[in-house]
Amino acid sequence: MNYVALGVIGHVDHGKTALVKALAGVDTDRLKEEKARGISIVLGHANIALPGGAMGIVDVPGHERFIRTMIAGATGTGAVLLVVDVNEGVKPQTIEHLDIAALLGIREGIVAITKCDTADAELLPMVEEEIRDLVAGTFLAQAPFIATSSVSGQGIEELKAALAGVLERTAPQPDEGSVYMPVDRVFSMPGFGTVATGTLRRGALRVGDSVAMYPGGAVAKVRALQNHNQAVETSPPGHRTAVNLRGVEKSALRRGGILATPDTLSPGRFLGARLTMSRHAPAPLKHGQAVRLLFGTQETYPRVHLLDRKELRPGESCVLQFCHETEVYALTQEPFIVRTYSPMHTIGGGALLDLKAKRYRRNDAGALRRLEVLSGGAAQEIVLEVLRERGARLSKLSTLCGYARTSSRACEEMLAGLPVVRVGGGSAILAEAHEALCGRVVAFLARYHEANPARVALPETELGAAFPEKISGPLLEAILKALVARGDLARDKGMLRLAAFRSGDALKGKDRELAGELEALYREAGLAPPSMDEATRGEKDRKRIFGHLVEHGALVLARQHNQSRTLAFHTEAVAGAKARLHAAFGAGEAFSASDARKALDSTRKFVIPLLEYFDGIRFTRRDGDKRVIIGKK
Repeated sequence: MNYVALGVIGHVDHGKTALVKALAGVDTDRLKEEKARGISIVLGHANIALPGGAMGIVDVPGHERFIRTMIAGATGTGAVLLVVDVNEGVKPQTIEHLDIAALLGIREGIVAITKCDTADAELLPMVEEEIRDLVAGTFLAQAPFIATSSVSGQGIEELKAALAGVLERTAPQPDEGSVYMPVDRVFSMPGFGTVATGTLRRGALRVGDSVAMYPGGAVAKVRALQNHNQAVETSPPGHRTAVNLRGVEKSALRRGGILATPDTLSPGRFLGARLTMSRHAPAPLKHGQAVRLLFGTQETYPRVHLLDRKELRPGESCVLQFCHETEVYALTQEPFIVRTYSPMHTIGGGALLDLKAKRYRRNDAGALRRLEVLSGGAAQEIVLEVLRERGARLSKLSTLCGYARTSSRACEEMLAGLPVVRVGGGSAILAEAHEALCGRVVAFLARYHEANPARVALPETELGAAFPEKISGPLLEAILKALVARGDLARDKGMLRLAAFRSGDALKGKDRELAGELEALYREAGLAPPSMDEATRGEKDRKRIFGHLVEHGALVLARQHNQSRTLAFHTEAVAGAKARLHAAFGAGEAFSASDARKALDSTRKFVIPLLEYFDGIRFTRRDGDKRVIIGKK
């Protein structure tokens, strides 16, 4: 079943609310002040069932003082119903509302001429001609014109049939994975708590989901959902939605805020965008001019940063940045409207393209190219541009879907044909960027080995020095696994080295002689080795080479529980001890420490630390005073 949000737009007192009531049986003027004044002040909402689906109707205020509310309501609608009073014809807000709808990217609509029961036969054709002159060259140029009366019922069934046609022609909104809902109302319900309402612009929202509240990013749980006063388990994208949040105070959220999937929005001061100036704009837009920027349910007050010109004239279009004094939250490819700061006139609109922490330089060819791709490129070009710009940073699938305005499935299929490396299933990075990061790890380890020839490996915790920028844990893990798989890297118990590196080969001169001396000492000592202090004699160089032999694997450290004395056994002695214990007891036969001492022909002083080492590497398993062999020789 298809669903489309329909914005009912037009001049104040032209009969929008009465027409909605005639269509859907709902009076959308719910406030006492609206009843008293006879005009809509806040957004009204209704739902109408049609063949093949339903329409969610958004009745927007027609008075010029409530243009901000009108824009919030029209944003996200898939079609509009332009309402014109037959007795008054085209008026200022008729023109401005149509302008706003076109600038928001709406491409479907119908024209309804209202109050036709009050007009004589000669008036209707004159008004129709006036409206056709207005909509010529716009998305409503070929729209049906329907004469209606909310009192007599004239044209209502014909209008419903036309709406059904719009519904049939409009494709369902794809589920882009992550949730994004600008909030237009927040209130508390006794027994339920905080409720936020808005049009779900992206993603599907489900009961039990976690959502972040922006600004701030605090996370809450979805307790319940409603679409047009009907409880639902899932609210699809594009639907008018009421979200009951668990454990959240009303003060934690406000109109103009955002509900979104956690960790999907980041703040910034510089919004990249494509702006198209209205043909009705009273003057050119100047570089550095302060404006009112309206998107979602927010209104901000940036200055315009034109990148390739000094001014933008009525009817022209270009990419630019909106520069804010403080950080804002926004989503790419969201429609917006620009109004002059004072006096207020609608002068343009378009789509947001990116959100940055820094301002682009003027006449920066790279910045202009990037914004042009994000504005008009094919979905694949946009995804590649985002991946390229992010470089060594992972891009979430939801982020790529948001830039390209495509479904998760379509984005997955697209990535399958691109030169990317998938990380963790939900993220991607360009293959060339991944390869560059792999090369940096190899180069860093080569420099490390050269500077530390006596150390066999690098602790993974020290690898961060290879990346001045922060590399995510999943990406770093993917890099290390790739290097191990291709045979470039050896990795063991949190230690890293180049696979071709052998630390013993790197020792020279006195260090090589000292390493040979210490290794021979422990080899000859067998299962009665000297302590570390005895072997190193407290000398700095001997301690350093002793550590090298341990890291290199020539010596194995063993320490008896509750004893500070550290022993080291040569690996040949350890291997011999394993073989002798296997020969004496086999697998599964229990033996005591005394039995092991006899089998190894050694003393308790050395056998106990060695057995505890065997327990630690799971060669033996201790059960009380006995042990059994569970490992291989």
